[in-house]
Amino acid sequence: MSVPSDTVQPASAVGESGRGLPAHVAAQPLGYGPEWLRLVAAADEQLLLLDQAPQDLSQFSRQLHESTGGLVGVLGPALRRAAADATGTTEKLTWQALEHVLTST
Repeated sequence: MSVPSDTVQPASAVGESGRGLPAHVAAQPLGYGPEWLRLVAAADEQLLLLDQAPQDLSQFSRQLHESTGGLVGVLGPALRRAAADATGTTEKLTWQALEHVLTST
């Protein structure tokens, strides 16, 4: 049984994982405002670091916006990497740790 050609993704649309995920998704940056602040607050709630108090990440919302250009696709991986680095050590995200991750990628 053949698959109609209009349902097959072109090779350029398949990510390296081969899972059919787009290799690149263009996104518009978020402005610094309520939507960005809600995003940072939501990310803050997801952190599972022992010494990270609620709303600790929110104090860095302006710096995070400036450093990521408002791009969610930059913010998420940076937060995950910084949280992984903090696991078993400080168990808390500091601006120095976040800045290190954001400038080393």
